[in-house]
Amino acid sequence: MNSAAKTKKKVKNRLKSNIIKGTLILSCASILSRIIGFIYRIYLADILGEQLLGTYQLIFPIYVLCFTIYGAGMQSAISQVVATLIGKNNTHSKDDGLKGSVSKDRSLKNSNLKYRSSKNGNFKDNTSKNNNKSSLVKGNYPFVSSSARNITPRTILLAGTILSFILALFLSIFINFNSKWIACNILMVPDCDIYLKLLTYLFPFCSISACICGYQYGLENAKPPAIAGIIEQITRILFVFIVQGFFSDKEICCQIAVYGLTVGEFFGFLYNMSTIKNKKRNNKKHISDKNLNNDNAKLHSESLHSKRQHAYNAKSDNQQFKRQELKNKTFNKRKNKISLKESFKLLLPVFISLTSIKLTISLLHSVESIFIPASLVKYGYTMNEALSVYGIYSGMAMPFIMFPATITMAISTMLLPAVSKAHSSGNKKQIKKLIRRTSYFCLVTGMAATVFFLLFGNICASLFFHNELAGRYLTVMSFLCPFLYLNMTYSSILNGLGKPHMTFVITVVCTLIKILSLMFFVPKYGMIAYIAASLIAEALLCVMLRHYCG
Repeated sequence: MNSAAKTKKKVKNRLKSNIIKGTLILSCASILSRIIGFIYRIYLADILGEQLLGTYQLIFPIYVLCFTIYGAGMQSAISQVVATLIGKNNTHSKDDGLKGSVSKDRSLKNSNLKYRSSKNGNFKDNTSKNNNKSSLVKGNYPFVSSSARNITPRTILLAGTILSFILALFLSIFINFNSKWIACNILMVPDCDIYLKLLTYLFPFCSISACICGYQYGLENAKPPAIAGIIEQITRILFVFIVQGFFSDKEICCQIAVYGLTVGEFFGFLYNMSTIKNKKRNNKKHISDKNLNNDNAKLHSESLHSKRQHAYNAKSDNQQFKRQELKNKTFNKRKNKISLKESFKLLLPVFISLTSIKLTISLLHSVESIFIPASLVKYGYTMNEALSVYGIYSGMAMPFIMFPATITMAISTMLLPAVSKAHSSGNKKQIKKLIRRTSYFCLVTGMAATVFFLLFGNICASLFFHNELAGRYLTVMSFLCPFLYLNMTYSSILNGLGKPHMTFVITVVCTLIKILSLMFFVPKYGMIAYIAASLIAEALLCVMLRHYCG
């Protein structure tokens, strides 16, 4: 077997192991997070009641819409661009853009050692200033040899974070000042005013966390985002549980639940920031320790006279090294500005494309969620009864349906960078294998979930929520499971293949089917018409997505 075939096989095996490892980590973390979140939903349903739970759920379409603008598209864009950069240059470490700073430190040390002789330590400068400058630009910094190589995963993260934070800050201010109008005219529930104001406090923290998570997914490092998600859930629940004990009013408890979202997001943000800083600190420490050990080994191997001579020459070397380091810092400032601009140019088209698609889909989903209570009022319910039914559907039945999706969501998250990397390297065989295996797994998971909820849906709803209507919804909605789980995977694959426009068109058509059912059929036949339309739309979406995956 030649070296090229061995290298290809090695990359293939590493890609496969990264997907499996990342999926297992995300699955375990997601299952734990879902269990914690599920218990939290039962607790919220108990302390808020069906009506306030429905009001609480109504703020999430606005949250999802804003997150799509500042976070979701940027997270996917960073993940895709970072994975593509690594896929096109497999010689670089997959850890992160610290490779640039690592190579910088190594080059500085190597350039210092070049001035030392092998035995007697006599200083020799065999290169002129112009040659030093030329070698600095061409040889010592692997990311600076051309304009394209100025871009590193680290600069992609920085560019994405700056843009995402600015958008989050703007949306936070905008919604804070217009919360009353949004609650009255869009959500059509004036009580949501205060909850929308409280919700805006988490936007800046969420934007930075989303960028860091996208960066880690692009590196196929699923552990930090998984831990951050668990920390976010635990701190949110602990905050709500502790603070709620001091109040008995249900409306105040609902406000505390919204505050809990911000608290959880803040602690998740702190952990995500610590993972970036610790990685950089540990990497620098490793390099400095390695160089120090090498220097000590050389010193012990020399004679006493050589050590003295070495110490004398090291002093002059150090002065020369400091002058060169000053030049390097000046050069690096200029290089970083260039690389940041190039990162914006590379990231912006992907971000705009993904965000426009996600925003349109999210907007349609938000309209869909807002139309449900309004359509139920036309069916004959009062507004309070309509909010209660919506709370049962979205806060009780839907979490059960989405609980097994933790594994398929983990797979789809890891598939995006994996497919992007395989696509950039032209490995079509690997892509087909990924599609085949993930389709089989998601289909089996969905069918098992359907059978389980058909048999035990009523029992689960009665046991956890003491609500018969939730049990009926859960039994009927069980047929959605195979299509929902497959659609997550196929959408991620299409985005990784660079076909997000196909996902967009198909999803818009299927979402419009559900919105039309809310306009024409739910006012006549009730909630069961919406569930039936959802089943038809998800099945159509699944067939069309699979067709375009290839």
